[in-house]
Amino acid sequence: MKLARTPLTVLLTAALAAPALADEPTPQPDEGPPVEVVPEEAPAPLPPPKVGFEKGFFITSPDGRFGIKLGGRAQFRFTYVNDAGEHGANFSLPRVRFKFSGHAFDEILKYKFQIDFGKGGVNLKDAYVDVRADEMAIVRLGQFKVPNSRQGLASSTKQQLVDRSITNGAFGLDRDVGIMLMSDYKTAPIEYAVGIWNGTGDSGSLSGDVTVAPLTGAGTIDSGKFSNVPDLPNPLFNARVGVHTPGHDGYAESDHETSEPGVGVGGGVWINFDADDDDDASMGGNVDWSVKAKGFAHNGAVYVRADQDGEEFTDLALSNIGVHASVGYTIKGMVQPVFRFARLLPPGADNDTTELLGGVTVYFFGDNVKWATDAGAVITETTDGDETAVQVRTQFQLDF
Repeated sequence: MKLARTPLTVLLTAALAAPALADEPTPQPDEGPPVEVVPEEAPAPLPPPKVGFEKGFFITSPDGRFGIKLGGRAQFRFTYVNDAGEHGANFSLPRVRFKFSGHAFDEILKYKFQIDFGKGGVNLKDAYVDVRADEMAIVRLGQFKVPNSRQGLASSTKQQLVDRSITNGAFGLDRDVGIMLMSDYKTAPIEYAVGIWNGTGDSGSLSGDVTVAPLTGAGTIDSGKFSNVPDLPNPLFNARVGVHTPGHDGYAESDHETSEPGVGVGGGVWINFDADDDDDASMGGNVDWSVKAKGFAHNGAVYVRADQDGEEFTDLALSNIGVHASVGYTIKGMVQPVFRFARLLPPGADNDTTELLGGVTVYFFGDNVKWATDAGAVITETTDGDETAVQVRTQFQLDF
């Protein structure tokens, strides 16, 4: 008898056959020889940044694209003055500075910032960026020294005596905000610099509106600002050129390193155009030199200046002539006797000023740690006779 295949019959048949199928082994593919598992290597650690000290504490990124150098300077000074019988004496901190410099993104892009905390105030000294193609082509933008005279360019840490001569105050140009094309004046065989600046210097001045009380005479500042940015441009143009023998550092006045014989000669010229019509146009120039040989060091310069004496820029008249010269010899790289002569000779009679100073500088770690002492007189001619101011200064310096 033939049975009909109903859905129930199909389900019972499948259920009875399932255990038998489960007992049959499932065929496995051919796996071949065992595979050796190699552990992954850990990524190589990044190289550490470069850290050390070389004329300042520095840190440089592993790829060399970024670098920063930190340094500082402190000068502790005692001064005694007897000016025509009037006595004065004080301790001072003429310079207390913090600086950092380096490069960013590429070594052709360099920067420097320097702040001074000396004399009881805070003053921005340097804030500039250099774009350096090579040692003969550098563009500098920001606030920095106007490169006119050798004495002004030489760092205050590298003076033969306690401080610069009286000629620097009469003819020197300090820092200002501007732009300049230059060579590296310490390494390039030919030194040059040409640029234009605001003409207001690095120190701010107060300008604005003041209301004066008629009864008391007291003034009230209604509006104003303290800034070295002029409302109207008063441009200062400056250019300098010079040469030096290979390896000669003409911007460090002493020769405590007993270098080989060398010489540097240069000169600068500047013009203040009085574009703001304040009737204070001026111009000047100088020729300067530096000679060193086995501990012997001689520095000198001649200056000239003319100032506006009328309503027009062309109404310039000679206002001053100056000269200074110093000579020193460092004994065994440590002790240096120094003598300096300087003179200002404005037009007219009985108005010259003469500086005569002698001193001794002791170098413990070169210019980085030294003690300088000088003494002498500043003699000013008057129609009633000479007036003599006697001064004694001693200064300890730490620079790193």
